[in-house]
Amino acid sequence: MDAIAKLRARIFFERYPDIKNAYNLSDGLRKIYNQAIEPNTARLKLAHWFD
Repeated sequence: MDAIAKLRARIFFERYPDIKNAYNLSDGLRKIYNQAIEPNTARLKLAHWFD
């Protein structure tokens, strides 16, 4: 991400903290699903993410 995009995202997330929270939650879930891990490990990570 370039510097301008980072600045835009920072300003946007400062103005709309609920959208920042939703973005971070969806990003965390995406990271779990993109890992090549065992099903039991994935379940544990999903449980932590859910909390």
